[in-house]
Amino acid sequence: MYTRNCPAPANVDPEGSAEGQHCGASDLAPPDLYDPVIEMYKNDVDRTLLIKNLGLTPAQRAEKLVDFMGFLDEMRQAGRRRQAQE
Repeated sequence: MYTRNCPAPANVDPEGSAEGQHCGASDLAPPDLYDPVIEMYKNDVDRTLLIKNLGLTPAQRAEKLVDFMGFLDEMRQAGRRRQAQE
């Protein structure tokens, strides 16, 4: 995403906490900015999944993440078992 350089807020230490690294919405590029690279990537994004996920509550999104992480762990274990058999 295109952003302008924005200074850290005055109440953030110079080392840069996580909050200090973000720019506000007013620092983002205008929504009508045309960027051919972004337009190219939009073709490969299934926006229906994004919209569906945004319709979930934060707790539901967290639960989906936990389920997905469990799935990844199962796949990693299966891969290790497979390598051990070879």
